[in-house]
Amino acid sequence: TLLSEALRLDPMFLEKAFKVGVTVATPTSMMALLRTIGYIFTRNKLAENADEIQKVASTFLKNITLLHSKIVAVGKAISQTSKAYEDLVPTAEKTVLAPARRIHNLGVTGDKDKLAIEYPEAPGAVRDLKNAELESVDDYIDAEEVDER
Repeated sequence: TLLSEALRLDPMFLEKAFKVGVTVATPTSMMALLRTIGYIFTRNKLAENADEIQKVASTFLKNITLLHSKIVAVGKAISQTSKAYEDLVPTAEKTVLAPARRIHNLGVTGDKDKLAIEYPEAPGAVRDLKNAELESVDDYIDAEEVDER
């Protein structure tokens, strides 16, 4: 090969080339070198994407945590409102409807059709969100650290 002939004529050929920053390569070693460089560029691009994915995922999980806490708060408010309604209905029946019926039965006229005989029932219990007590973003993920060497 051409490299073998150059080394036969000057055994220090490679050493001299390396000292001036030149890498001597045959077509075969050049292909291996280019593939290695391509691999390095690909890995660097993947590493850049991994950083971006990490940032986006972190923001996303923070938003999920915020949404989760708001869903839990709305669920509690609906439950409290439903309970308050259930507590209000018996009071209204005793203090408003019963006297209104008695007044009507005594012959006082009014718009009886607009006065509800019974109040509608409140909706059933509000379903709790599973894992409603998550403490942090880390509670949402099960990730594995990858050591790049």
